[in-house]
Amino acid sequence: MYTTTVSKDSADYVKNIVMSKAYGNTPEWPMFVRAQGTGLQVGGRFLAMPLSAQQDWLATVRQLRLQEVSITKSCTVQVPVGEELAYVARLQATPGLAFVQPNHYVQITLH
Repeated sequence: MYTTTVSKDSADYVKNIVMSKAYGNTPEWPMFVRAQGTGLQVGGRFLAMPLSAQQDWLATVRQLRLQEVSITKSCTVQVPVGEELAYVARLQATPGLAFVQPNHYVQITLH
């Protein structure tokens, strides 16, 4: 997520730029611009963006003078079935990781 000191009066200007991006108008990479305090918050989902979209987004960050907000970042790792707890233990020993937990999937059969 990013913030900018651009005034709330300029929200439409920022929103038009952000939403003009092809990657900002898809379910895979939803984007938002909203008022926050005296400025704006800009964000979206940036996971697995094509390189050209990443480069364009970085240019947009510079253009709009966006400042990245330090928030918790997370990721999902796919591991072999049956090895989940071994991977959790290995990842928990990794410096810099604050929290590791397995996702749980349950299969049910309806009668």
